[in-house]
Amino acid sequence: MAFVSPIQGHIDVALSNLALEYRNLALVSDILFSRVPVNAQSDKYWKFGKEAMQAAVDDIRAPAAAAQRIVQAISTDSYFCDDHSLERLIADEERANFEAGDVETWATRTLTDKLLLRKEKLLAAILADSSIVTQYTTLSGSTQWSDALNSAPLDDILTGIETVCKGVGCQISDLMLVLSLPVFNKLRVTNQVGEQLKYTSGKLATETDIAGMLGLGRVVLANAVEVSAAGVHSFVFGKHAWVLYVNPTPAFGEASFGKTFVWTGAPGSTQGFIVELGRATPTSRKADEIAVHFYYDHKVICVEAGYLIQNAIA
Repeated sequence: MAFVSPIQGHIDVALSNLALEYRNLALVSDILFSRVPVNAQSDKYWKFGKEAMQAAVDDIRAPAAAAQRIVQAISTDSYFCDDHSLERLIADEERANFEAGDVETWATRTLTDKLLLRKEKLLAAILADSSIVTQYTTLSGSTQWSDALNSAPLDDILTGIETVCKGVGCQISDLMLVLSLPVFNKLRVTNQVGEQLKYTSGKLATETDIAGMLGLGRVVLANAVEVSAAGVHSFVFGKHAWVLYVNPTPAFGEASFGKTFVWTGAPGSTQGFIVELGRATPTSRKADEIAVHFYYDHKVICVEAGYLIQNAIA
């Protein structure tokens, strides 16, 4: 359920711009699911058929005969951009004693960072769900990349590459491999990867090395970290790996595993972000309230454009 701020203040355009521009460099959700700006909070979008990939139709036309007719399929799906929002109080005493810069800027950055980390976690949960990413394999025991001697990670990834290329008709160089740091570190010390570099660099494989081995466009390290209430640190993207085809632009009719719909038409928003600042109630609080809102919805657009390697490491 979306959080609704009780604030009755004004929209601060400068702070809204700051929220839009602020980026945690460890986050990758905008790389995996590029943003699609939309004017309506909820609407439908087109999903196209695969007629362009079907070559079985006999296209020979006899003299005076009509050309073979095809039928193009089109359907719709819908999105709803929830208001993802957090707020905090800035007490008058805090404002009076704050000497580390501008307290409103600091608060906006912190709230935005938490919103974007939540956005990352919501996407990671989608990607890890085999009922959503229906093209997948689940590793266990000696097949997991934690077993450096017996596992065959390059074979697992090549299966994903073949599956996605067959599903959307793309080139290998159009694909990306997505790994968290623990998965990447296990992958790079497996025998199968090490053998590829043994007679060349003699060093551990880098992201560029692994992309080059497989002919991929890039390897993306999804290194976002969250800290539990008990102070335990963990990687948001866990122990899985993914092969994805991602179209970086919201091109009409183009396949892409997923997109993030952003309600840029939200009243008073700056590309979907709104920062509100006002006096907290009751007045006895002697504090201002600052709230950051971000309207978005993660959607899987083309399930054939993704492949999940579940439990890649133990």
